[in-house]
Amino acid sequence: MSAQATLPSVADLALVADLFDSLFGRSLDGVMLTLERGPILRANAAACRLLQMTEAEVCRGGRAGIMPASPALDAILAQRAHDGVIHGELTLRRGDGSLFPVEMTSTLSDSPGERYSITVFRDITERKRAVAEREEYFKFFKNSTDMMCIADPNGAFKKVNPATSQLLGYTEEELLSQPFLAFVHPDDREQTQSEMADQVKRGYSLDFINRYVCKDGSIRWLSWRAFVHAQEGLTYATARDITEFKKLQAQLQLADRMASLGTLAAGVAHEINNPLAFLMANVTFAIDELRVLCATADEVGTDARVAQRLEGVIEALDEAREGGQRVRRIVRDLKMFSHAENEQTANVDIEQVLESSLRMASNEIRFRARLVRDFGASHAVVANEARLGQVFVNLLINAAQSIPEGRAAENEIRVVSRVGKDGRVIVEVRDTGTGIRPDILGRIFDPFFTTKPPGVGTGLGLSICHGIVTGLGGEISVESVVGEGTTVRVVLPAAGSRIAVAGKVLDQGLRPCRILVVDDEPMMTTALRRMLQKASHDVVVANAARQALALITAGDRFDVILCDLMMPDVTGAELHAKLCAIAPDQASRMVFMTGGAFTAEARAFLSSVPNRRVDKPIEKAQLDRALREQLGQPA
Repeated sequence: MSAQATLPSVADLALVADLFDSLFGRSLDGVMLTLERGPILRANAAACRLLQMTEAEVCRGGRAGIMPASPALDAILAQRAHDGVIHGELTLRRGDGSLFPVEMTSTLSDSPGERYSITVFRDITERKRAVAEREEYFKFFKNSTDMMCIADPNGAFKKVNPATSQLLGYTEEELLSQPFLAFVHPDDREQTQSEMADQVKRGYSLDFINRYVCKDGSIRWLSWRAFVHAQEGLTYATARDITEFKKLQAQLQLADRMASLGTLAAGVAHEINNPLAFLMANVTFAIDELRVLCATADEVGTDARVAQRLEGVIEALDEAREGGQRVRRIVRDLKMFSHAENEQTANVDIEQVLESSLRMASNEIRFRARLVRDFGASHAVVANEARLGQVFVNLLINAAQSIPEGRAAENEIRVVSRVGKDGRVIVEVRDTGTGIRPDILGRIFDPFFTTKPPGVGTGLGLSICHGIVTGLGGEISVESVVGEGTTVRVVLPAAGSRIAVAGKVLDQGLRPCRILVVDDEPMMTTALRRMLQKASHDVVVANAARQALALITAGDRFDVILCDLMMPDVTGAELHAKLCAIAPDQASRMVFMTGGAFTAEARAFLSSVPNRRVDKPIEKAQLDRALREQLGQPA
């Protein structure tokens, strides 16, 4: 920017005008000639353009018209009076009254007599805006919670924001000292390099995800958006930490797989129950028949060796039946846990649920600790059996996983059930594991919080347990001492009466009756017919619901209809609906046999009708009890 250092004293104003025009007429900066204490004498074209006034208007308004009073103006005038030359920033007023910033240089002549000043100024609005934007950018860059960085063409960090240092744990100097690939997880470096090269080649912004290794050795997942400036060759990139999102995604995928597994387990349980039912029925029938033969052999004096061999066969079949009972319990447990979405509540035997849960968790426990049962008298709680089982299985597995494998003799998991002073039922799962630190004890019921290593737990187990227990009107709490173990206490409202364990019901005095057996499994109907005919019942078999419907439509009537619930073509529920329309008395005599009502429709149906049900595999005592109840005969 040009400026005139001094100006000689000129009396002739015409000469002044000619000199001003020749020196400043074509200047791109605004220039004004002013008497030290007087008016503005001249303003060049650039000054008029910037001030949006004619030269006459500028001169008529004077310095006060274009220079609003301000501390900055006072300082500039005082400096000029003292030094003769000043330079600084000031605000000027345009003809329309608007203000704009200028950079100004004003020179005062040192000639004797009346002194003149030459004031040169330029509009710095755009420069001020650029500075403000730059300041805003650096403020954003510095305060952003996302990572922001600039990398040079050689792949080295040129600039990183504080969030990058905080997330990765390195100082800015450490990050700038190495290529950025040095901080990328080794397994992701090749992919990152390839994607960056592709981005440079194609010349557009790129989104990608990779892993970075923090200074403490931890791994963070980062979602990047990068852009390479073609002229500068610099890469501008931002990244967001998505580690928790990736964990959540993995946990939800696991939960989805577990839900699918539950559905599969329900189907498997149903398919196992059908063959298991007729297997158990036939084994029981064979044992009963052989015992009759043994008794007959004694009466007719059969060879002792034959009798001994018959006893051996009975013993073998008894063992086979016991094996079948074990399979039956396993299937029952699978059914119970696969029906967790059914929210219906009923009186539930707490000891029975605990035993099922212990069987489900036994493989986790057996290599880690001794299992001690400390059950009081069996009590009922109002709960959903599957949900309650889910709680206890979670607690048992957590207890087991807090104890290292291979030290079963040194550790103990004790399951206690009792009734508290307030009448509520209390269940405690105590372990001698590692315990929980006091600083995290208050967070253990938070969703996705876990102290287990990756792949061992989802962090949802205790949160779900808390929701189930509180949803039943109960409480769940945890006490723990590091190095000594943990006690998880579940308190549930009692159902109000103790559960009596049903004993075996004998078939003495059971009135013979006419029974229709409906099942699509021929061996099942054969086994049931064999079992029922032995008790002198008149048994009719139908291997399809349509066949049963045809019998009843033709006028056949039965005292009891044993009907499988899940059948192809026409289900037991559909048969019931048809009978309600044509023979309501027969519909009320239906007893449903189920190997696992694993569809929502089947469960809804069973809960909506008063008909009795028996679970496959059907034991003789269970069947007799159902018949007595249906026929209204005393046990």
